[in-house]
Amino acid sequence: LYILMTISVWLVCRDRKHTHKLSFAYTLFFLQLVLNGLWSYLFFAWHHIGLALLDLGVLFILVGFMAIYFFRIKKSAGYLLLPYFLWLGYALTLNAAICGSMVKLMSIGITGASGLIGSALSQHLITQGHTVIPCSTR
Repeated sequence: LYILMTISVWLVCRDRKHTHKLSFAYTLFFLQLVLNGLWSYLFFAWHHIGLALLDLGVLFILVGFMAIYFFRIKKSAGYLLLPYFLWLGYALTLNAAICGSMVKLMSIGITGASGLIGSALSQHLITQGHTVIPCSTR
């Protein structure tokens, strides 16, 4: 996916007919890179599953907009972002399902669940004293 993203932005950079649009194209590209990297920290390192879902939702919309913007500059650049967009949709669905599972567990009084509910990692995080921020609190 990162190779396709790189080729996509490279194709946009090479297009000399739309030089006035390059600054905004770069802004979109680097903003989505920041949100992409932030999601990994929110979800895996800091266990802020709800904030990770919000980040991923914004990233999904941003990449969709970026694909359309790139497509208007260079069609192939927009098409190259489609696998990334589809992957983000899949990741968004998984993240939302994990949030939903955590909310259900909290509603029956089970707290401290991480992204991998019921797994050995979940137990390890709890025994190590990690604070897990749930999707919502009751």
